[in-house]
Amino acid sequence: MNDNILIQKAKEGCNNSFDKLLKARGEKLYKVAFCYVKNETLALDVVSEGTFKAYINLKKLKDNKYFDTWLMRIIINEALSILKKQKRVIHFDDYKKDIKIDSYERIEEKIDLYKALDKLKKDEKEILVLKYFADLTFTDISKAMNKSENTIKTKHYRSLEKIKSILHGG
Repeated sequence: MNDNILIQKAKEGCNNSFDKLLKARGEKLYKVAFCYVKNETLALDVVSEGTFKAYINLKKLKDNKYFDTWLMRIIINEALSILKKQKRVIHFDDYKKDIKIDSYERIEEKIDLYKALDKLKKDEKEILVLKYFADLTFTDISKAMNKSENTIKTKHYRSLEKIKSILHGG
């Protein structure tokens, strides 16, 4: 069954359809949440709260083709809300215990990437997270952020250059 039919059925109250939509997107939702909160438990809380809010407000989604963009926006807003409530400081040790990777060098690379993302402006970080963690297209990102596609592309490439500069000690 294609997503459009599942979305429509979910809007009509079919819990099974909504569940299928979430299962297909669960990993992406978690990755985006983790990118913001950098803690496994908090990321799961973000996904849980965000998907609940999406379920409650599903009928407000005007165009089914923007379901993924709409859902990611909810997850990002929920992550930012939790961070605001927590006002927590993330220490290096938190990264090491939350990121389960075989190689210590890979952990170091991920930590450096997360720290570099945190140094970007809010909209620059959001563009990169939506592009690389949520796998959204420039078109979808532009709609989610209410900016032109060309603006998103320009900010994307500038943000990538900033990340490269940060990661290479610039």
